[in-house]
Amino acid sequence: MITYFLSFAASIIQVLYIPILSVYALEIGIKTHEIGFISGIAALTYALTAPFSHLSTGKIGEKWTIAYSLALLSISCALLIFAREIISLTLVVIFTLFAYAVFWPALESLISREGGSVSSFATSWSSGALVASLLTGPLMAVPKAPLFAALSLFSGVLSLISLRLKGGKKAVDLPRVEDLIKGLKDIPEAWAWAFSYAIFQGALYTFYPVVIELRKLPEWYASLAFFLMVGARTLIFSIKEKLPRILHSLYSGLALLSSGILLSIVHNPFLIAILSTLFGAGIGILYAESLSRAFSSKFEKRSAYTGLFESSVGFGYMVGPIVAGLISTLCLEAAIPAAAITSILIACIPWSRLCKSSKNS
Repeated sequence: MITYFLSFAASIIQVLYIPILSVYALEIGIKTHEIGFISGIAALTYALTAPFSHLSTGKIGEKWTIAYSLALLSISCALLIFAREIISLTLVVIFTLFAYAVFWPALESLISREGGSVSSFATSWSSGALVASLLTGPLMAVPKAPLFAALSLFSGVLSLISLRLKGGKKAVDLPRVEDLIKGLKDIPEAWAWAFSYAIFQGALYTFYPVVIELRKLPEWYASLAFFLMVGARTLIFSIKEKLPRILHSLYSGLALLSSGILLSIVHNPFLIAILSTLFGAGIGILYAESLSRAFSSKFEKRSAYTGLFESSVGFGYMVGPIVAGLISTLCLEAAIPAAAITSILIACIPWSRLCKSSKNS
């Protein structure tokens, strides 16, 4: 139960972090394309670190890896109070994403090793995102220094709670680099789907608050969109095994996700609610199918596969904000649609067929 609670609580911080950071960046005079760059370069750190996070779990065990990463997260949230320009803010955000890149694979590996399910894990962290979504709108308007201090304190408490996890300093088996390469070749579509959903979601969390702030829209629109998106995603996770076969399809997920193209140009709350529910369900399908394939890998390769999964998500969170940020210099309302279209195109590429062709050649 502690593992699922940590998943729930850490997700609250992570989901709040991105939109609040975007609003804070606007407040200190950072431009929209620079916001995309900050989010993208930090996510690159996540993507490059996650596949090798098993080096930590292999030496000190999952329990201590989780505890130390949450302590790092606490420090990084505190440092945000002093970041007042683009370079210092970028460095702090990189530090934060490094902590998460170590935390999530270790937690996923521990849950998997203890016999946990994809649905329970996904529901726990997505429920945390649901809570954070309700808080996003109100917190966009509050002073940021005390908010960052509160997030730092909360992360520190989570680090102490993680010391109650079982396992002590028992090390887990280290996967080889060959396992990472084999994982990339064996189920490339799983990593593409994770990459795809994260492109859209990274752009959404980064730039929808920016659209709201610069277009003077009600701040509660952010809570509305994020809450219904995460709610639909959580519902998909919770009933995954009961879904009809058609809703396990990549194309069903992408068709639902494509509704996000309209979000930034729609200002009616009822339409925002409908669109958010639709693309939330699409994200849920892509995420659940991708993680299911990672969790179905052989036990000895599990930590390598969860690292690959998180790395794919990290690369998506890198590409999405950068694409959206570049497009925002031409038209702010086109930023999120551009990321959504990129997401769809990436997922539609027949990755398995391409890998088989390269092997045959």
